Amino acid sequence: MHHLQRHITRVRGPLLHGMLAGCGIMLISCLGLFYLWQSARVAQLDAVRTELKQLARVTATLVDGDRHRLLRSQAQAGSPEHLSLLAPLVKFHKATSDIIYVYTAILENHRIYYVLGTDYLFHVEGDTEAPDPIMKPHDTLDPTLRRALERHEIAVDEEPVKEVLRSYMSAYAPFYDSHGRFVGVIGVDMWVRDFGARISAIRRAGIAALAAVALLSVLAGFVVCRLSRTVSRARRADRIVQARLADAKQQAEVQAQRAEAASTAKSDFLAMMSHATLAAPAAEPEAAAVMGPAAIKGPAAAAPAAVPVLLAELGAASRRPRRLLLVEDNFVNQRVAVYMLTKLGAQVDVAQHGREAIEMLGRSAYDAVLMDCQMPEMDGFEATRIIRDRGSAVLDHDVPVIAMTAAAFPEDRARALASGMSDFMTKPVDRSVLAGMLDKWLKREPEQELRAAG
Repeated sequence: MHHLQRHITRVRGPLLHGMLAGCGIMLISCLGLFYLWQSARVAQLDAVRTELKQLARVTATLVDGDRHRLLRSQAQAGSPEHLSLLAPLVKFHKATSDIIYVYTAILENHRIYYVLGTDYLFHVEGDTEAPDPIMKPHDTLDPTLRRALERHEIAVDEEPVKEVLRSYMSAYAPFYDSHGRFVGVIGVDMWVRDFGARISAIRRAGIAALAAVALLSVLAGFVVCRLSRTVSRARRADRIVQARLADAKQQAEVQAQRAEAASTAKSDFLAMMSHATLAAPAAEPEAAAVMGPAAIKGPAAAAPAAVPVLLAELGAASRRPRRLLLVEDNFVNQRVAVYMLTKLGAQVDVAQHGREAIEMLGRSAYDAVLMDCQMPEMDGFEATRIIRDRGSAVLDHDVPVIAMTAAAFPEDRARALASGMSDFMTKPVDRSVLAGMLDKWLKREPEQELRAAG
């Protein structure tokens, strides 16, 4: 049962896609081939029908309508009148190929009668039937012949009539007497062996094309199956990668939380030690009075030297957060950089490209700019040149601009510095490198410190 379910699942996946593609191509191709076959057959049939119409129209001019009215019974068979009417028809019959019979028919009292027939004097090869007598009734259903007699128009069979020896088609054309009155129709039966040969050739070509289409459909189905299988594998691999990234993100968040907790504990410890250090001088006179001069000797004497260090750290912690502008068009890079900068205690604004960065620098002042080099709208090099331009609307033309780019060649560094950038970092940026770069460019000068304190 498990194996059966596995096979069904495989059929529902890439194999099903291949089967559907192959069947679809096969169906569409078969419909196209059938249309071509039918169109070719209709064209050949129309050509035969047109040829028959011309033969029937020409033969109708060979019948004398006035003398034809005089033939009324089989007793007139072989008479001079009968033979003289047959002579031009027999001559025409002998001169043409593939003609089986030439005959005339009339309509009296809604009944069809045969009058003349060239088989009385001439038989084609393979025809052994006796000739029809004059005024023989024709009670067989023949809608084409009846339509020609009733409407006095040329009529041709729509499809070939199949017999044991041969297949033929009939055409009928009206003939008239000397006063223009309708007398009857002349019929021409033609063997359509050429039509059969043409249709057979078309049929063979169609079968060969069908075999080629079937092979193409199988090949297309196989290609689609392989492509679908490749896509399925890629999707599975993508899901695995996404799951691993999610796990890595979760672990990174846990590590960040732990680091933040450790940093908080460190700050609390430093504050406690600073408070203890500041309280130590007030207690020294009493300790000296009780314990004597020896009490202030030894390691305790080094405590005053630690006070400036701790006070400097507290002063650095109490300063306002540095305000940075990150210019980066890639969303993932934005998230990573903002996360690291926030953990370093900075306040970060983000611009998607250089043009937006120029607008933001014209509205607000920043302590530093982290600039990507390759961006849409305006790249980092052009944006930096505008920042350094004293005539631009940027508030601080001397703001540090640090390049962040994946290009690490010396010429890339030279190009960045030539455009006015202050420094250069390659992606991916390490957190310690980023911290060192910010520490390098965000240190305030002593006179700036004095002005800020005053």
